[in-house]
Amino acid sequence: MILPQDFKITTEILWRGALMFALMDLPIVAFLAWRTRPGTFRQIKAEYTQQGLVIVAFLYY
Repeated sequence: MILPQDFKITTEILWRGALMFALMDLPIVAFLAWRTRPGTFRQIKAEYTQQGLVIVAFLYY
């Protein structure tokens, strides 16, 4: 993508992007909150949570 020389990323652009992604994530988060039972969170151990976070982040990126 070629941008003009005087193009600057402003705080307003960043806030708009954050809002846009938050709105896109809202249905996904709502679905996951609806499908996940509260007892599931109590069963997860801290060490598995950290490993799972690393694995999910790796797969996502």
